Amino acid sequence: MLLTELKRAVVLRPSESSPRFALAEALFQERDFRGAAEHARRALDLGGGETARRLLCGALTRDGRKAEALRLMEEWARQAPRDPVLRAEFVTLLEEDRPDDALVHALEAAEITPGGLEAWRAVVRLCERTNRPAVALPALRRARALAPEDPRLAEAVLGARAALGLPASTAMLDAPPAEQAVQALALPTAHAALTQAGLAAGLPGQGTSTGAGLAAGLPGQGADIQAGLVAAGATGPGALAEAKRRLVVAPPAIRSGAAAAFLRSELLAWEGKPSAQVEAARRAALELPGAPGATAVRLGDQLLEAGALDEAQALYARAATMGEGAVAAGREAELSERRRALARDVAGVG
Repeated sequence: MLLTELKRAVVLRPSESSPRFALAEALFQERDFRGAAEHARRALDLGGGETARRLLCGALTRDGRKAEALRLMEEWARQAPRDPVLRAEFVTLLEEDRPDDALVHALEAAEITPGGLEAWRAVVRLCERTNRPAVALPALRRARALAPEDPRLAEAVLGARAALGLPASTAMLDAPPAEQAVQALALPTAHAALTQAGLAAGLPGQGTSTGAGLAAGLPGQGADIQAGLVAAGATGPGALAEAKRRLVVAPPAIRSGAAAAFLRSELLAWEGKPSAQVEAARRAALELPGAPGATAVRLGDQLLEAGALDEAQALYARAATMGEGAVAAGREAELSERRRALARDVAGVG
């Protein structure tokens, strides 16, 4: 009865896409994929848009005509190369049989919409399928920035890093800024300096069960660290406000010291201040008497991300002489991987 009514609507309103689309959907549900494809195509011609397009490709695929669906999708992609929805549909169509080609389109979709979490998730998923951890890591950084509290993304970071031979202790480099700042406060020399200055109490990562795990287990506890941060809410606005309050109420001598300068520089990074401002604060903090080795580590991390690998390496070496030997050693593996990635990029251009 329903099909009869839908067919009647098509006859009465031949120039409208909605009756055609409704009939195509009903035929699809009845597993008449050939008929569904025919009416979905007509609905698309009448302006049915992306819903009709998706139904047409789905019907063609279920009817054993996936090659035809792919040809249509390729044609549409050429006509609208900057359409992220179309790219995502293309990825879905390619993923099962041609994951390498799907990854190309997933990367293009993600670049078109850099703020689209699902686009970056698709890249990560396809990198895992095609065993490309070096491509996965940058995508995971983008995804984690958009969904910092997703533990599955944190686990995926550790998996990609393990595949590249990178230590879990450097996973903080792939974390969102707030999480990086909290982990930085728990670096051994930072924890010691903040405690000595009376700034540690109440800060995230200091004097709590989460903080103890961070400070004591940093070199090898990447998964525990990230899970603990999320569970404790250590990167939220309340933690940021508490850190600022500790600085405000500290005595002037403490506020002008190296520990406070280090804390201040991490708060700037936590708040997402401009990179140049954060770098200037870290450089100034590093030159103060008694600067914790963590200051050199964090400045090195920032320069590492900026591609200044030689200067980053020098700062890590300096950090090792300032009490952060274990952390600095982990960064050496990171530097080696960044150099390999740079060499691959140069070879690709050549």
